Amino acid sequence: MKQFTSSLFILFFTLSVNAQKQWSVYSELLGSGEIYSLNGTYQFTKCPSIGIRLGAMYIKDFDPTIRTIHHLNYIFGSRHAVEFGIGVTTNIRFRPSLVKGSILPSATIMYRYQGNGGWFFRGGITPTLTGYNHKSNTFNIKPLHYLYPGIGFGYSFGK
Repeated sequence: MKQFTSSLFILFFTLSVNAQKQWSVYSELLGSGEIYSLNGTYQFTKCPSIGIRLGAMYIKDFDPTIRTIHHLNYIFGSRHAVEFGIGVTTNIRFRPSLVKGSILPSATIMYRYQGNGGWFFRGGITPTLTGYNHKSNTFNIKPLHYLYPGIGFGYSFGK
């Protein structure tokens, strides 16, 4: 897990240094990763800002799981901003004789505070549309089955 986390951080840091100061990197507790996630965003435009978010989480429990986050986001505001995101969260569970995966529609609704020097804070909710039952191997849609709060801290390069 340490190697995976280190590799992800190095990738995001390397990309952020070379991306002409339009990248942000941050960690999030709960939120779209369900437990935690390491994330990178790239903003195509300035305020209001449209961009993409890529994130990942790894946990080794009874079934090791990798969760990835793929969102299109919109940030309205500068120092005090509202962030909306929509996309999918993938969930891959590794079992001894089988690999199971699911793609879950997900969203983010966040307040974002951009401090001086590039540091920022974000907090809000991350609704996820899910209904996959791993025990019975069935899929039944249960709207807003997971409505996780999320809190994140990170650094923006040149915002």
